[in-house]
Parts: sequence; C-alpha cells; structure tokens
Amino acid sequence: MARPERHDVDYFPFYVKDGRTLFILESKYGCMGTGFFTNVMRFLCQTPDHHFCIQDDADRLFFFSKVKCDEESGMDMLNLMAKTGKILPSLWHSHKVIVCPDLIESLKDAYKRRCNEIITLDKIIEFYQNSCNNPHTTEFLQEECPKNENNSCKNPQTKLKETKLKETKVEERGVIRGGNNDNVSALNENSSLCGLEPAPASQNFDDDSFSNQKKPTTNGENEPNKPKAGAKKGVITPGNADDEAWLAQLKVNPAYKGLDIEACFWKMKAWCDANGKEPTRRRFVNWLNREERPLQISSSRKPVPPAPREMDAIARILRGEE
Repeated sequence: MARPERHDVDYFPFYVKDGRTLFILESKYGCMGTGFFTNVMRFLCQTPDHHFCIQDDADRLFFFSKVKCDEESGMDMLNLMAKTGKILPSLWHSHKVIVCPDLIESLKDAYKRRCNEIITLDKIIEFYQNSCNNPHTTEFLQEECPKNENNSCKNPQTKLKETKLKETKVEERGVIRGGNNDNVSALNENSSLCGLEPAPASQNFDDDSFSNQKKPTTNGENEPNKPKAGAKKGVITPGNADDEAWLAQLKVNPAYKGLDIEACFWKMKAWCDANGKEPTRRRFVNWLNREERPLQISSSRKPVPPAPREMDAIARILRGEE
C-alpha cells in the first residue's frame, strides 16, 4: 500500500544574511525575536499546505504554545511581520491567516520529486475568500492541489520494488508434451531433414515414459557400495588388528615413555562415551600429549655425606663440650 501524499516538509532554508524582518525583530525583542521568527517558520513547515489560521481561540492558543511565546508579544511580532511583508498582509488582517510567501517559494525544491505540487498563494487566497467557516481544515486545498506533471510519481518517501515474475514457457524450451500431434509432426519433419527415422504418431513423450529406465536397486549388481558398519575411518576399535598394532607402536615411542598407553586409552574411551564423541586416533594422540607423566626418582643418586667440619661439630655436641 502506497503512502499518502505529503503536504509538509522536514526542513526549510535558513539564510545566514539578516533580512529586514529578522533584523527588526532582533533589535526590538532580542533573542526572543529570533526564536519566535524561527519557530514560526518551523511551525509552517510542519503544517499541511504551510499556512495556519489563528482566528479561532483554540487554534490561537495552540499556535502560541507551539512557538513558545506569550500571546501579547506574539501578536505584536506577527503584526510587525505583516508590515514588513514576511507574512501576507491581506490574509492576516482579514482572516488572521499566517502564510509566508518567501517560505513557500523556497520550499518548491522539496516538491520536485513528489506527485503533488506545492500549494500556491492564489489557491490559499481563493479558499479563504470563498469560505466563511473555520479554515483550519485543509482537505479542500489538498484535493484542489495540482499534480506535478514533471515527474512520474518518484516520491522519495515511497520506494517500491518491482516484482518480475518468471514465466514458464514450455514450448520455447523445446519440451514435447504427450498427446500433442503438432509436436510429433514437427519432430518428424526435423528428423527427416537430418536423415533420421521419424517417430510414430502414437508414441507418448510424457515424462512417465522415462520411469521404466533402470534405477539402482538395493540388491544385485547395481547396489552402491556402502561402508561397513563399525568401519569408521580413524576410530579405534578394541580387538581390531590394525588398531592394536598402532597402539603397540605408541607404547615403544620414546615421546610417551613412562605413560601407561593401555590405561590412557580406556580413560579416553570412557570420556568419549560420556560426551558422545568418537575415540579416534587423532583424539587419542592429543590426549597423550596432555597427559602428565609420573615423577621418577633416580636410584643412581646417592646421599651426600656431611663434611668433616660438620662431623666434628656433631661429635662435640654429643660429648657435651658445647
């Protein structure tokens, strides 16, 4: 579902050079004049069709609450803006409508890629001159707003991706369906040109005709080779001759001297069973590399006898001389 047309904007150009209206507001009201001028422009940008009528009390309270200004100072500054021509004097004095011609002119670039064009001053003036009711509702203006003919609805807020459906064209792919005599006749014509024997008209070219081809069976010569159960590559199986010979090579390996290979294997086997792992050769080698070797005390080392000086001191102590 496409988004509705927008009649507001998210930004407005704020020029660095001071204009006549802003200069007078700053000179008379200081920073409050600058803030009021900026908030009025922001309010008009967010309002549909960029104009607002404060003739009604509720609308007037809402406006001054949005621009953060008291009513007395705000009305004084709006009258000043009407004198300088920043807001349209005719609509302000007759209907208390706040509309800035310079702002509408500067916002035209924001509507270039939209389906709807920006509202014109003539349309706003015509609406308030022909209407005696509360002009806060802008449905009439939005309906009468002209369409932008310079683009093809390239609204930047609405990005729709085109979905291209793939059409299945069986005849173009050359697939011949069964029961189609035209296809069989075309096949016979092509076969005669190539010197081949034409196909009979009763021949069925359905996909089911290929179902009688030989398929691999579970028994006989066409049975695929399946690995035998328990013959997983690299898994150590107790009682297997190759695995037993491989374990025997580990026992005489100098790198694992002092380790009980048999006990280490069964420790790893118990760990694999508890954790759902396979006791592979690679895992067992890693297990041996992390295994701590038992401490070995060398029997060739003899205790060192005490020195003669220490022996004399011990003898004097025993004799009671010291």
